[in-house]
Amino acid sequence: MGRSILFLILLFVFPLSACSHKSSAPVSADTMPDMEELLAYSQSHSQEEYEKKLKEIQAVIDNTSYEELCQIFNDSLASWADTQTDYEITDTSMKFSEDPLLMDEQRKEKLYNNWTVSVNIQLAGDEKSKYDLPDAAAIYRQAADALRSTPYGAYKLHTLKITASSDPDWILTSEQEGSFFLTDSAFSLPQEPEELAIQKAVLEQVEAFNQEFFSDERYRGQNVTLKRFGSPRDSSVLYLELPIYAPPFDQDMAAFADSLEARGQEFFHVITENNENLEYLKKCGITSVTIRFATSWDNRLEGPERYREFSWEL
Repeated sequence: MGRSILFLILLFVFPLSACSHKSSAPVSADTMPDMEELLAYSQSHSQEEYEKKLKEIQAVIDNTSYEELCQIFNDSLASWADTQTDYEITDTSMKFSEDPLLMDEQRKEKLYNNWTVSVNIQLAGDEKSKYDLPDAAAIYRQAADALRSTPYGAYKLHTLKITASSDPDWILTSEQEGSFFLTDSAFSLPQEPEELAIQKAVLEQVEAFNQEFFSDERYRGQNVTLKRFGSPRDSSVLYLELPIYAPPFDQDMAAFADSLEARGQEFFHVITENNENLEYLKKCGITSVTIRFATSWDNRLEGPERYREFSWEL
């Protein structure tokens, strides 16, 4: 499945080319292929050889520090800005964040691509009149292609936010997450068996929640998902984020929203009823569990990010 997704995305982005010497050599930081070369390699080698190559690539990425990855992304964007001819770019800047709690909501496993990159592109002051409002989507597409031109970007980026501006009154923004970048079953984050056991119990409870309230065809059984799971760095909290994308339309939505604290307690019970789970959490320094239900449809809540959050001590 991952290989077919890779083909579809890369065939659209890159022309076919012969496999270079970098793609045939053992992968290191100095011989990391670009995505065009990786595509060529996948077409000229067996599935087993290709999967071995992906493992080599992940090993290189895993051994690349946060600061080095930031520099690689900066260099990719700067190279595009310097060589592209569609826009007069005077400056670029980037901000980075990594979220090791992010889950693949469809495959129900931790995401390897868990970086968010925010890019600001400064256009020349007369860009508005010269180019008659550049297309935000076109700028986004070019910058995204530059950042995902190597496996570093293609396999680590999850969300890309682009802001292009030439003056305070004229700003273009574009944002896309997740599906715009690659996920591949060959890439995974390491998790201890005890953590996986708790994650599995939570996912089973999510499935029970879906079956109870959202099992008909309007929701396709995935109205509630596990979007974030784990303990943030230097934290004593086990954190769960569960988006509820739509309320149960045939019920009292206010009453349903008010029932979420009790639903959260059910998740807390599933996590803590097992003594092995409790022992593992305490060994990791976890002292409480926080569960956030994202309820963007609840108009009684104020602010752009509407959610209900509950915490319980172990």
